[in-house]
Amino acid sequence: MKIFRKIRQKLLTEKKFSKYLIYAIGEIVLVVIGILIAVSINNWKQSIDLKKTEKNLYGDILQELRTDLSEIKGNRDYNDKYLLRYGHASEIIINDTLRQSIDTLAIIATELTNFSDFKNEESSYNQLATSGKLELIRKF
Repeated sequence: MKIFRKIRQKLLTEKKFSKYLIYAIGEIVLVVIGILIAVSINNWKQSIDLKKTEKNLYGDILQELRTDLSEIKGNRDYNDKYLLRYGHASEIIINDTLRQSIDTLAIIATELTNFSDFKNEESSYNQLATSGKLELIRKF
């Protein structure tokens, strides 16, 4: 800037080296303070961005857990239904007096392949772990 240039030139032409040195140190201090302020603002902004990312990750994981829980409950109900059917088949096999229910046993035997198993697709947590971004989630 012109003002600072004029001050420097005036101090040098008047051969006031000690005042020029003090002026130069002051200018360096101002530049360093400006840099520190810029770095602080940048760190603050990054901290806010990381907190937003963390909040979004928690939301994704929570939604995924809710979906998994719902699917597990559905699988449990589905499997409970067939567990009762298999129990009925065991009674038919064990109890000789129910041999007349052989047709029912044949139907139940065909249902033996029916079961439901929980299959969790790739989870948000696994994606975080494999991407190396697991540190985005704070430990409590």
